[in-house]
Amino acid sequence: MGGSPADVKKEVIVACQACNAETGWDVSLIDDLIQKGYDINLSLGHIGDVLRSFPFYSLAAGSDKLPLVEYLLNHGADPNANLRGETYSALELAIITNASLSIVSMLIDRGAAVKQRSAALFAARGGRLDVLKHLIASGAGVDSLPDNEDVYDNAREQDDWGTPLHGAAGNGKVDCVSWLLETGASRDVQNHNGLTPKQVAEKRGHTEC
Repeated sequence: MGGSPADVKKEVIVACQACNAETGWDVSLIDDLIQKGYDINLSLGHIGDVLRSFPFYSLAAGSDKLPLVEYLLNHGADPNANLRGETYSALELAIITNASLSIVSMLIDRGAAVKQRSAALFAARGGRLDVLKHLIASGAGVDSLPDNEDVYDNAREQDDWGTPLHGAAGNGKVDCVSWLLETGASRDVQNHNGLTPKQVAEKRGHTEC
């Protein structure tokens, strides 16, 4: 596919923004780009590759982006592409932006990394118990500390960065806290700041946890 990186990025943005619920998930422009040789896993700079950039940020709020995610995956999008050079994976962005459980499940089924990543932490932070259960069942460690090589340094400095229990307790997500403890999550694991989940909850004023 010819053109400067800026031109390619512009074409991809236009094509993906045209694929939404209002247009009946029209993928014709994306098809045209692929026919021209567009690498669907190409990083577009700070916005990441196409799978991470558009299903979760660029479409109408509240619409279910499953058709676009499925299309991209079926055409070679790698849910783990560019992880070393970017911040969060497609799975992690899906959880952060409240994508449906169906999207989360599809990404995991297509090989999205869950072990020693921050997906379960984000689900617990957001109180998304259904997603959290699915992640733990899919191999995310209930007591694992995220070891994302690509995550911003300041994320590690946040006091609720740590195990899923740190995230749930630090944000007052009682249902997630209860389920994690019932599942066997440890109360004693310290995060990167040397804090236990209880200490994080107390620091943030969540005495209910």
